[in-house]
Amino acid sequence: MCGTKLIEIAKEAKKLPRSLARWIGSLFDEVSFQRADVGELKLRLAKNMDEPEHWGLLADQLLAQLKELPDRTAVILDEFPMMLAAMLDKNEAEGLRFLKWFRACRQTPGTELISFLLGGSLNIEPRLERLASEALLGDLQRFRIGPMSEHQSLRFIAEVFEAEESIVEPGVPEEILRNARTGVHYYLQVIIQECLTLARIERRAVSVADVSAVYQEKVVGPENRHRFSHYHTRLKYYGSSEQVARIVLDHLCRVEHASVDEITDVVSRFGERKEKIEDVMVRLEGDYYVTKAGYSFRFSDGLLKDWWIRNGSSPRS
Repeated sequence: MCGTKLIEIAKEAKKLPRSLARWIGSLFDEVSFQRADVGELKLRLAKNMDEPEHWGLLADQLLAQLKELPDRTAVILDEFPMMLAAMLDKNEAEGLRFLKWFRACRQTPGTELISFLLGGSLNIEPRLERLASEALLGDLQRFRIGPMSEHQSLRFIAEVFEAEESIVEPGVPEEILRNARTGVHYYLQVIIQECLTLARIERRAVSVADVSAVYQEKVVGPENRHRFSHYHTRLKYYGSSEQVARIVLDHLCRVEHASVDEITDVVSRFGERKEKIEDVMVRLEGDYYVTKAGYSFRFSDGLLKDWWIRNGSSPRS
C-alpha cells in the first residue's frame, strides 16, 4: 500500500473506529512519511501486527477504510507463500482460517478498486493441495516472472553500472554473465554490487579480472552464504520429503541434467520410496530450484547450482 494512501487514511483518523485510530495514530506519530521513511513504516507495521489477538479486527477495519478511497489502491504482500507456510507450521487450523478470511476480504462487495498483489519465491500451492485447500487461492491470477534473455541481461548489467556512475572495463557485463549463467535480476544485482564494492575500496575501475574471484568468493562462496540461505532452509517445509529433495539436488549438482528414471534410481539407492519422487519434483520445479525439459531435469539457474554445490548439505557426506 503506497504512502500517499496511508496519509489519506491518517487525515481521516477521527472518523476511524477507536481501536484502528489508536493503531494507525501510533504509527503516524513516529513516522513522517517522506519517501525515505517507507522502510521505517514497514517495520512499524510488522511490529504492531505481531499482536495476534488484534490483527483480524484491525485488518477488517482497515479494509473498510480502503473501500472508501476514490482511487484504485494496491495492497502488496511480499513473500506471502513463505509467511503462509510459517503460519501453517505453527498452527495449521489458524493458517487455513487466515486464508478463508483473506479470500473473503478479496471477494467482499466494495473492493472493486482494491487490487491484491501477492509476491513470493516459494510455491505454496502443492502444500494446499495436500490439505484439500487449494481453492482458497483459486480466485487469484498467477504471473510467473521468468529470467531475462542474454541480450536483456547484458543491457541490464550495463544500465546498472551506468546508473552507479562507475568506471567499468569493456567486457565486464559479458564476464558477469559468463560466470553466473543467470538472467535473474536479483542475482545479477548481487554480483554487480560486490564488484562495485571491491573497485571502490581499491579506488579503481571495475575490471574483467575481478569478476570470477568476486563471484566465487563473495557471491556463491561461504563468506556470503547467508545471502541465499533461504534456498537451503526452506526445504524444511517439504516435511518428510525434505531428504528426497536434498538427494535430488545433490545429484543434479554432479550432472548437467538427469532423466526421471535416473533420479528415481538415485533416490531408491538411499532407501527412499519412489512414490515421493513425483511430488518432490513438482515442488522443486514450482519453487524454481529445477527446470524440466522433456523427461529431464536440471538446475533452473547457473548461480543457484554453483551456490548449492558450495553450500548445500550433501546427504552423501
